[in-house]
Amino acid sequence: MKVYNNKKGVISVFLIIIFTALLMFAGLIIDLCRVMVAERKVENALDTAVRSVLAEYDTELVGQFGLYGVAPGVKEEELERYFRVNLLERHKNFNFINYKIEKVEISSIAQKSMLNDVVFKEQIRQYMKYKGPLLLTENVVDVFLKGSFDKKADLLNVGKDASRDFKKIEQSKDVLNSEIKKVTALAKGSVIEKIVTVENIKSGVGKLMKLAQKTQEKTELANAQITEIKEETNKFLLAEEQEALVNVQRVENEEDLEKLKEKLAQLQADLEFNQGILKQIASLEKESASLDKKDRAREIALYNQKMFLYEQLRPLEPLDFAEKAAAPDPLSKKEIEAKDRLAQALEKLMGREISADNPVTLLIKPEYFAEANQKSSEGKTAGLTELEFDEQMEKLSGDNDFAENTGTNIFNYLYEMNQQIQQIARSGKDKMYFTEYILDKYTFVTSPVKRGHYFEQGEVEYLLCGNKNERLNISQVFFRIWSMRFALNAVDSFFLNPLPSFTVRLGKALVEGFIYATKDLLAMYGGKNVPLCASLEKAAVRLSYADHLRLLLLLQREKPQLERMRQLIQINLRQVEPDFELKNHAAIITGKAEVTMNLWFAPLLQLDKLGFKQIQGSNYRLLKTATLGY
Repeated sequence: MKVYNNKKGVISVFLIIIFTALLMFAGLIIDLCRVMVAERKVENALDTAVRSVLAEYDTELVGQFGLYGVAPGVKEEELERYFRVNLLERHKNFNFINYKIEKVEISSIAQKSMLNDVVFKEQIRQYMKYKGPLLLTENVVDVFLKGSFDKKADLLNVGKDASRDFKKIEQSKDVLNSEIKKVTALAKGSVIEKIVTVENIKSGVGKLMKLAQKTQEKTELANAQITEIKEETNKFLLAEEQEALVNVQRVENEEDLEKLKEKLAQLQADLEFNQGILKQIASLEKESASLDKKDRAREIALYNQKMFLYEQLRPLEPLDFAEKAAAPDPLSKKEIEAKDRLAQALEKLMGREISADNPVTLLIKPEYFAEANQKSSEGKTAGLTELEFDEQMEKLSGDNDFAENTGTNIFNYLYEMNQQIQQIARSGKDKMYFTEYILDKYTFVTSPVKRGHYFEQGEVEYLLCGNKNERLNISQVFFRIWSMRFALNAVDSFFLNPLPSFTVRLGKALVEGFIYATKDLLAMYGGKNVPLCASLEKAAVRLSYADHLRLLLLLQREKPQLERMRQLIQINLRQVEPDFELKNHAAIITGKAEVTMNLWFAPLLQLDKLGFKQIQGSNYRLLKTATLGY
């Protein structure tokens, strides 16, 4: 048998095996590089396509309100067209990668639509960032805080309490004087009754002493507050602007209260002395009642002792106090009618209504807002409570109950208002942005710009009140601003009033607050600016009707304000675009694309059978998502 030991050609077989493996590996690397290139190109093409769709924003929405939104539901064909143009090869003779577009779709969830509070606020924030007229709102907030209305409200509250205390002092004085007359009547009543009456008087004197001391402390506090407010206001005003503060005077009840306390102390000492005498007389009467009728000598002796003790009783002087202050003159019929005439004139303004029968005034349903704001929260502003008061100012009378109750309501209203404005001044820049945006884009009664909106002159009033009737909103805002002016003018009048009595000051402040509030509203509806209050009459800063709307908007709860803003956007745009619905417009959209590309070498390895789901035969499947917004 012939054995062949020739080894020629062995290396060639090994080289073929190794070279084939290397070629397969190199081909796999080439396909991997092609996939990476395709991944990047598909991603860029989809991003560009989504941006192109975003560029097709609603021009009316931008033009009228400066907000960017697109309706993704009608933009799918545009997205596919943009995607195709950006993706496919432009060289017909050479295709490094063959793409096949399987599916392109566009979508947006409700939480990314214009009905979402966060998205809507961000749009306004971006718009106002470059416009930024915050100085107007900041000036209004600043002048309000520098007006010391928190301290003036405190002063009014102290004065109201002191006024009530003075009334109690008068009532207690009258009761004590009645008891004093009873106990000093020698011929009437038994000694035991007199002792009991004296004890009651002593108790009443003690209570009245405490009340007088408390009232005196309130008077001292009120006078200290008057001085402090005057000093703070002088810092805010220039020297030539301080004319209104010249006649500011302290309350002059302290001396009367001090004299009353001295009289009460003397009366208390006299009562103690007389009570001791009356107890001795009662003892003698008891002994006399137990005597034998035949013991005339002892009876006469006891009688003489009683007469002697009666002569020792100290006379009890009835209490007097400062003359009871007369109630201020009530408002005249003319002054009351002036306010009513202005309110009636506003009610006669032309106005429209939001009606279910009118396709233009289609309102956004509450469930749409709820769906878009599943995780949103209410803003920090709680909203200002309405000022409650009885407009029948003729109720002011000597007992002053009406004035005191109204003073309590004014204090609560201004205290809450001041707290909220201080909070906004510290951390409410967003709230200021929204307020200026509203006054820039929506109409109001004295607005100089005609925008052709559905509510021609009452949009801001609608945002504040939310009624479907334009005239009703305007009327309600009138009463809100009038109430604000009434409260501000009343506390300022109480501070400025030179009258020495709390009671008269309080009543006079309410009357003047009513008169000044009506005059201010007449001026503002006539397009004029008014001082914040009489003590700032000469200050450079004066407020318009729009400035008072700024304050009301700043103090309004955020959620109803944002919802009503979007209701008006939809109504106004439906005048131009009858099918417009804001819920269909998104500020953030998502594009999705499914693309397959051809593979050159990877199919030879049959990787799809090894569980690689993205490889389908000779193709590689690409899935890309792009989420972009304005």
